Amino acid sequence: MTDKLRSNLHKYNFSFVMPVYNVESFLSEAVESIINQSMDFERHCEIIFINDGSPDNSEKICLEYKKRFPNNIRYIKQENAGPAAARNRGIELAEGKYISMVDSDDRISRNTLEEVSSFFESHYDEIDLVAIKQVFFEARTGEHPLNYKFTSDRIIDLSKNYDEIQMSITSSFIKADILKEYMFEESVGRYAEDSHLMGKILLKNPKFGVVVRPTYFYRKRLDQASSLDTTIKDKFWYLETPVRAWKSLFDIAAKQEGKIPEYIQFMAMYDLQWRFKQATQSVLSPEEVSRYKKLLFSLVAAIDDRVIVAQRQIDVSHKLYILSKKHKTKIINKAEERQGKVFYEGVKIYDRVSDARTVVVDMIEERPDVLEVEGYVQGAVFGGNDLKVIVDGKECKIIKVPRIHKRTYFLDEVIFEPYGFKVVIPKRAGLAYACVEGDENYRLPLVFERFSHLNQMAKMSYWACDGVIVKRFYNYLTITSRTRMRRIAAELQYAVVLARRLKLGVVREFMINWKRSNTFSYGIKNGVDLKTAIMELRWVLIPLKSVVRNLFSLAMRAAYFALRPFYRRPIWIISDRIMAADDSGEILFRYIASRPDVNARIYFAISKKSSEYAALTKYGKVVDYGGVYYKILFLLSDKIISSEAADYVINPFRGYVGDFVDLFRFDFVFLQHGIIKDDISSWLNKYSKNIKLFVTSTKPEYESIINGDYGYGSDIVKLTGLPRYDLLSSHPKKKLILMPTWRDNLAGPIDPITGDRLYNPGFIKSEYYKFYQDLINDQRLLAVFKEYGFTGELYLHPSFKRQIKDFKGNGLFTIKEMPHDYPKAKREGSLLVTDYSSVAFDFAYLKKPVIYTHFDEDSFYKTHTSKVGYFSYEKNGFGPVAYEYNKTVRLITETIEDDCTMPKKYQKRVESFFYKFDRDNSKRVYETIISMKENQLSEGDK
Repeated sequence: MTDKLRSNLHKYNFSFVMPVYNVESFLSEAVESIINQSMDFERHCEIIFINDGSPDNSEKICLEYKKRFPNNIRYIKQENAGPAAARNRGIELAEGKYISMVDSDDRISRNTLEEVSSFFESHYDEIDLVAIKQVFFEARTGEHPLNYKFTSDRIIDLSKNYDEIQMSITSSFIKADILKEYMFEESVGRYAEDSHLMGKILLKNPKFGVVVRPTYFYRKRLDQASSLDTTIKDKFWYLETPVRAWKSLFDIAAKQEGKIPEYIQFMAMYDLQWRFKQATQSVLSPEEVSRYKKLLFSLVAAIDDRVIVAQRQIDVSHKLYILSKKHKTKIINKAEERQGKVFYEGVKIYDRVSDARTVVVDMIEERPDVLEVEGYVQGAVFGGNDLKVIVDGKECKIIKVPRIHKRTYFLDEVIFEPYGFKVVIPKRAGLAYACVEGDENYRLPLVFERFSHLNQMAKMSYWACDGVIVKRFYNYLTITSRTRMRRIAAELQYAVVLARRLKLGVVREFMINWKRSNTFSYGIKNGVDLKTAIMELRWVLIPLKSVVRNLFSLAMRAAYFALRPFYRRPIWIISDRIMAADDSGEILFRYIASRPDVNARIYFAISKKSSEYAALTKYGKVVDYGGVYYKILFLLSDKIISSEAADYVINPFRGYVGDFVDLFRFDFVFLQHGIIKDDISSWLNKYSKNIKLFVTSTKPEYESIINGDYGYGSDIVKLTGLPRYDLLSSHPKKKLILMPTWRDNLAGPIDPITGDRLYNPGFIKSEYYKFYQDLINDQRLLAVFKEYGFTGELYLHPSFKRQIKDFKGNGLFTIKEMPHDYPKAKREGSLLVTDYSSVAFDFAYLKKPVIYTHFDEDSFYKTHTSKVGYFSYEKNGFGPVAYEYNKTVRLITETIEDDCTMPKKYQKRVESFFYKFDRDNSKRVYETIISMKENQLSEGDK
């Protein structure tokens, strides 16, 4: 890079304006990616740090870099004013020809400045900005949704290609003169100032450059879940941002151009589409929700239909909803279909082949003479026509089934519910397919879910049931009578498909990922930084994972058929969690293992790394969860019995479970690890879990499952009591047990190896953390503890295992490490303080006092997995409810002063709530299990 590329009017080629706020863990990585560019940093670049009142140690890092590069780095410190104000101050000071605003927790690839500068200088008079592609890393990986425009180094003219927009300021390099002219409008607010400024720049010149090789690495931090939660709780984001960002931009465009260009419409609609995907909210009043929707649709009214339809991040149902609201009519009923494409007033809304109408087969259940098939039609059904299923030329009767858990919502408004169905197919040879009434010649595509017994990811997958073999064949199901030779032939054919998938899949992935790794080969020649090179090289190694997976599937299927004849007795696998027991699973296992009359092979599954593994072996056979032997037993099992229903706990095959679904013969028995009080049907419904025995412990709970939206009847749901209640005992030792439940929006992602949630650094910023951290160190409580000889113990939910280190206890309040000894906590606890945890039922069962802390009631049911159910804490709860911190402290103090006695009104509630108070829950559960019809081996398996 020579000096002649630098304008005489600018001291540097590039100025990096970098606001700094709470980024001490990431700042150095961002700065090093700039310093280590292939372009000489000291000759061509400057960094302007704007410390926007950062409370952490970021200042120290900034000053160290300033000392290292005194001529290239400036440091400005100001009171917190927000990113827009910080950037504006940096822009005013910038002395570079081009300005970049790389965020202080992101980074850029090493060749970026050289590539951008070269392109800019070649097209300087044509464009005002150059953009590079964005790739996510850390909590989220993959390409940015707008990366589709990066096909080659070129100039994009938005007046001709309105959908190839650039929204991000941070991944753009902009002429300094342009930025100094426009700046950020602080009144827009922090949620859309980037997009608003970008829109104004593109209105001045709709042409901009894109270069393909450089990459902007956009860090999705683990704490951004809580950041998003903050966003959707801010009324400004709902009621002000759309006006200040997009209404104002529309006004500017109309004044400047006499119309709103399609690329400005597309930018606005790209942003708005994410808003239409928001299912719920917890901050707006009903009147404000109405006002917000009117605001959105006033913007939509200014956007052309084809711009709405062109959005790639919303599905057909959202587009139909938006268009219907815009035109104040139900679009689907007034559209017309031509050659498989659906139009409204000349605009193509969707293509029935590529965009809509796929039949999802959720489950196929075997009955004596028939197969029951249940599923739904994914996507809009043109004109509302009914589904038809044809078997061997004859139409089968369709029963419509509500599919409320597949509804699409926009702020609690149902905007689409798919066509759910059940159809009974005779067990006889034939060809089955689905179509829509009035269009019998078009076979709807079929998609197979786990409980269909067919592998969606492999052609020619099959299921051998009693008397027939069901096989996938393009958009058909073929049903043939079953013989031993046909079963062998089907398995050999399937093995060939898996082997072919192994070969073709590896080659395909290798070629695709080698292309993606071009940054690596390019970087080796041009001195790319090692971290970037390694990150890109991983794409070449991915095919090795496919090799192992496919070989494993072939080997496990072979092992199944080799071992099946030797396992004649039923196999039952019981479990609690991967690393822990001490729940209904363990209690039931101990009970069954002690009975001499059991006719099944009983195993308890738990990781060999668990501290409880060895102790469990004294009761019976224990198998290492996740090991090869466990996987084989899982394939051969007749009953999977667990207190957990999370798939990662009971399914050892994880992402490649489809390769084995045709072999599964087991019934899933759900023991529960608590009493269901909320509506969690969205998680536990039959299409999601396919439970064959659902254990309940109270009549209200039983009725809530039967009468709720779970999809189970009295043949599946049984009132038996929880096995773990058999060993509950009470020997209080003046302990306050603090045991809150988890929050879905605060939990880190699941570690695929251990099944634990990963650490979330944003957890400590949450209201949840502050409430409980303050409570365990409250001086008023500690004084009461000292006076009455009490101690406290905090038991975090297993989903927050990695967050235990965030809490700091004291001499009187202990933070308990995992695995928790729950039986001991219940036995020795004198008082329970919880929020929504079902452990309250255990303490109530023992008639120990309970206090509920509902400090975040307004948001809990909006952000967690459950909904309000039959249980009212005020009317049915077993203790008082505190909605704010000081009342919680007062209730705890009063209960301890009252010698931790449960008031009589709550004792009466306990006595009327529970089904039984005996010690025979395990016995009832066992007898219910053996009363279930055992899976019978069909002739081909014997």
